[in-house]
Amino acid sequence: MGGGPVLKAPQPQQPRRPTITQSPRTMIQVTINGILYLVDQRPVAGGSVQIQDHVPSQPDTSLSPATILNVKGTLIDGEWLKAEIGRMDSNDDVFNLGFTTLVLFTSGEGSFDITPDGEQYLRSLGASWSTSLVSAGQIPSGPYIRTIHMALWSHLQSVEVVCRPQWRLHTTSDPDLKYDPFPFDLIPVPSRLYFDPPTAEKPLSGLRLAIKDIYDLKGVRTGCSVRDFLCLYPPANESAVSIQKLVNYGAVPIGKTKTTQFASGEGTMDWVDYQCSFNPRGDRYQATSMSSVGSAAGLASYDWIDSSLGTDTFGSILWPAASQGLFGLRPTHKILDNSGVLRLSEHLDTVGHFSRSVDDFFTLGQAWFKGTAQHPFQLPKTILFPTQFWEPYQTEWFSPIVEKFIQDLERVLGTQRIMHDIETDWASTTLPPCDIPLKEYLATTLSTIQLYDCYHNNAKFRNDFETANGHSPYVNPMIRFKWNLGARLSKECYEDALERKRIFNDFLSSNVFKPDTIMLLPLGSPSPIYRDTYRGSPEETGKRMQGFGFGSVSFTALGGLPQVAFPIGQYSYKSSITNQDEVLPVVISIVGAKHTDLSIIKIIKHALEETQRPTAVSTGKVTFPDLVGV
Repeated sequence: MGGGPVLKAPQPQQPRRPTITQSPRTMIQVTINGILYLVDQRPVAGGSVQIQDHVPSQPDTSLSPATILNVKGTLIDGEWLKAEIGRMDSNDDVFNLGFTTLVLFTSGEGSFDITPDGEQYLRSLGASWSTSLVSAGQIPSGPYIRTIHMALWSHLQSVEVVCRPQWRLHTTSDPDLKYDPFPFDLIPVPSRLYFDPPTAEKPLSGLRLAIKDIYDLKGVRTGCSVRDFLCLYPPANESAVSIQKLVNYGAVPIGKTKTTQFASGEGTMDWVDYQCSFNPRGDRYQATSMSSVGSAAGLASYDWIDSSLGTDTFGSILWPAASQGLFGLRPTHKILDNSGVLRLSEHLDTVGHFSRSVDDFFTLGQAWFKGTAQHPFQLPKTILFPTQFWEPYQTEWFSPIVEKFIQDLERVLGTQRIMHDIETDWASTTLPPCDIPLKEYLATTLSTIQLYDCYHNNAKFRNDFETANGHSPYVNPMIRFKWNLGARLSKECYEDALERKRIFNDFLSSNVFKPDTIMLLPLGSPSPIYRDTYRGSPEETGKRMQGFGFGSVSFTALGGLPQVAFPIGQYSYKSSITNQDEVLPVVISIVGAKHTDLSIIKIIKHALEETQRPTAVSTGKVTFPDLVGV
């Protein structure tokens, strides 16, 4: 969905009493200070609470808002209370002062007292309080309902970013608890205060994740943006291996995001079953690009999403990262387990992630890649600059930003770029096919692999649906176009393409990419691409999305190499939508040798910091607000 982050409602001097309505299933809606919260009637782990002191004599309700404060020491004064509640209010987008109508103190260190100025501060909030919180166990400080149910703040504007929001009681240790499909067009997110600070064991503690809807999530249907697929199959029995690994490190899935059907590229105006997500940048009517659109658009729109997961077959993370001005990683092929993720092509697919800051980007990657092979970090000695791929980006507003960054990168790394021609390297090898120009040798390799696999990997769905319903399923025009092409490809043609991919893969590893070599490649568009511009039917224009020819994506898709997208600036343009000057992000990418994924991120972080460029982007229309007018 286009637009900036959802903002908290203004806080009144005296918190208003909550209003309560019953919702389906086990959820209850509670409005506190004008903000809608959702409460699960299942209590959090940790024990019961007995309220004994300073509790109001007004009629009791088990749904009163409350704030739990864990106390250290024996004396609580006004200064500490003001600082602690101020910290909660500023650090958490769920907490608001309406929860301080009742403050419950707990301590693991024995009895304690509240000073007169502490009591005065509590009364200034209109708060009642108790110093006798019994058997609270490990319930952390934060906002709760009086029955000690978790409170979740609902963001109502996000329905177009997240197709089917999922909710879970995140503090439970019950391994059988599933994620529940949420029955409203709302996205509940847990208080950040419920989670401990990150540790070595839980480096992602409390990290909110939006997940592309081709990953399985236990208890939730996987839809792949296909209505008939969503209705045909039951909820997943297990979460995808790659998701569960992140959850084990403390990450919190909060919802699923839209994707192109079966993660296959399609134009914005060819979406039929669902509407394409909106790019929040610029005039908000720019194309979102490729299949991980929802994960990128959501992260670029909302502060309450911390990171998001996508997949990449040949550009499905990299191009949305460019369009939305994000950090995005297509990892080394097969470095992460794809089990539980819809396959477009196992020979090309990778899972990957987006982040708004390079620090979060590295932290998530480091946790995800734990236990995998990674080359030790070293600054690159060789920077390859393939001129043929940069020529279309020579525009008056785009290329100066890129050129300035590359010059700064050369200075920081202490090495000059090498104007590189992959055809020359290919012709100089002793490989049997080297007498055939590379662009001719690989002209149909990528397209053959992905089209063949897309058709055959979806055969089970087509058969299952027809058996159950007596007719073929509906899919968008681009998928029909792809299936028609894939059905015509022979097994021999497919196997030949796989062999060509293997040869190219070996060629890159042996002749081009050493652990100390990086390549700079362009991403995105050097000019605006409006989502309402129809570029023709799939039959007329669809081939350009199928990987025909040898393009910049071939290095990573066919070579299995890691590629990292990162924003370096922004350019101004006159929007035909708003008739005003708007800005769009400038994003480029670095490709490295296999298993240098984390090293590339470190290189990017080093370069951005040393050249005094921003290491994080903002949500909403403008990627770098501080650079506007600079």
